[in-house]
Amino acid sequence: MKLAAAAISIVLTAGAAQAAAPLYGFQLSGSSEALSPAELASFLGAPDDLYTGIGSGFITYDFGDYRLVDGAGQDLNVYEVDGGSVEFSSVDILVSNDGVTFFNIEASSAAAVDLVGDEAHGSASFRRSYDLGAAVTALGVSQFRYLRLDGTSGGSISGSNGFDPDAVAAINYIDTRQPVTGVPEPATWAMMILGFGAAGATLRRRRTAVA
Repeated sequence: MKLAAAAISIVLTAGAAQAAAPLYGFQLSGSSEALSPAELASFLGAPDDLYTGIGSGFITYDFGDYRLVDGAGQDLNVYEVDGGSVEFSSVDILVSNDGVTFFNIEASSAAAVDLVGDEAHGSASFRRSYDLGAAVTALGVSQFRYLRLDGTSGGSISGSNGFDPDAVAAINYIDTRQPVTGVPEPATWAMMILGFGAAGATLRRRRTAVA
């Protein structure tokens, strides 16, 4: 019975989602124009109200060894500088796994999920959360390495032109350097059930022999 209970415990642990802290501070893999060191720094790290407007340009975040995934609730936060006008209507949010084919997830925009690290950002009006469900269906992939912010107003990347990105945060993600444990396949379930049955039969035979 102890063996059976231990096996059940292992299955439940393997199938459980792993809670993780939000991730900030990704690097940029590209932009629509060359960026000065100050402009580059304004897009990186946790929310700090340093910013540069992207106007009609774009910047692409690279999550490196991490991948955004579609989990429970919203999957990522995007932050605008906490001041002036709320300008999320002047930016499109796109994701990609290969850095070539992108999908716009703007339609999934919702009130931001409060995360550890948001305290310095201030007003919740200047941040939004997004869901990856539609991107998974449209692109046929389950993981996303790149997040691109496309400005839809006029002007170049400078000053406070258009949307003023402050930071991005991954809520649901995996680390590709770590082994992934998931729910057992149907064949694995079948083998485990047979194992439980065999263990039960053995215990019954032992009780009969003792009696």
